Amino acid sequence: DYEFARDYIMRSLEVNPNSAVVNAHLGDVLEAIKDMKNALKYWQKAYELSPNSQNIKEKIDKFK
Repeated sequence: DYEFARDYIMRSLEVNPNSAVVNAHLGDVLEAIKDMKNALKYWQKAYELSPNSQNIKEKIDKFK
């Protein structure tokens, strides 16, 4: 379930907060549970860490 996934990914971020992949996945999970404010926050962090990611940029752009 998404709540479990969110908690699991949050623990992953404690270990590796500068992972674009983990931040992006957390954004995806948060989108799935309708927490768009925080989804956008984590996608933006992922994009800062990986500014060439078109996929992450598209996710951010659709909510701006």
